[in-house]
Amino acid sequence: MKVTLIFLCSYLMLPAGVSQTDNRNANDNRPAAGLPCMFDVDRGEVPDCIHVGVDGSRSVTSRYLKELPFTANGLAAVWIAGGWTYVNREGRVVINGVPNSDNGPDEFHEGLVRFVKGHKYGFADRKGRVVIPPQYDGAMPFQGGQARVCLGCVDKCVDRDCEHKAFQGGKWFSINKKGLIPK
Repeated sequence: MKVTLIFLCSYLMLPAGVSQTDNRNANDNRPAAGLPCMFDVDRGEVPDCIHVGVDGSRSVTSRYLKELPFTANGLAAVWIAGGWTYVNREGRVVINGVPNSDNGPDEFHEGLVRFVKGHKYGFADRKGRVVIPPQYDGAMPFQGGQARVCLGCVDKCVDRDCEHKAFQGGKWFSINKKGLIPK
């Protein structure tokens, strides 16, 4: 108990801006070590799993690439720095900002997956191409060739611990896979 308390106090006294996942060398702006990731809940967070390129691109390090659970479509979900992404068989991140859905990443529905950029929802295909740009305040997965989307809605907690959220308010309507409102 005493050791735990000392560790906790030491951690809380770290200077602002210092974190265990800081990816910068103290002397310059080059990446120092890889970012942690998670691709297996049982295994938990894996240190130095993600390589950050000079251009800011992210990819799974070759050491962990063979351990990823790829789908038949050649993608694997990986939790990086607080959010879900999909990576291809080469380990390159192809889709960032995938929202949580049932304690995991949102899945592809009818070939498209939701993603969030700048607090707006859009849809991407399995190659990471943006099919519908992020422009909606909320979105549901595609079903029957259409997705329900909203403007002006907000994502609110529906329980005390905020384990579950739901979109509330706003104007809801349907779009097709081209982002158009069906007639």
